[in-house]
Order: sequence, then structure tokens, then C-alpha cells
Amino acid sequence: MPDWILPLLLIVAIVAFLYRAFLHTPPAPPSGRNHEEGVTNYWDVHRDR
Repeated sequence: MPDWILPLLLIVAIVAFLYRAFLHTPPAPPSGRNHEEGVTNYWDVHRDR
């Protein structure tokens, strides 16, 4: 097995993790009076999706 396979797999795993973490998060919730209210309103609106 070549020496570059393990670092390549590690890089692919990191990129896949970052891709899932940043591109598959829902858009920012609408701003309410406070952050919790905005999050609650966002999930109440989009609950059935």
C-alpha cells in the first residue's frame, strides 16, 4: 500500500465532515427579540419539511 493513501483518506474525511457541517446546515433563523426566539420561530415554521 503506498504511503500517500492514509493521508489522502484523512484529508477526504476532514473535507467530507466540513462539507456536511457547513453546507447542509439550514439557513440562519430570522432574528427575533433574542436568539432563542429566532431559533424557535425558524423551527416552528419549517417543522414539517
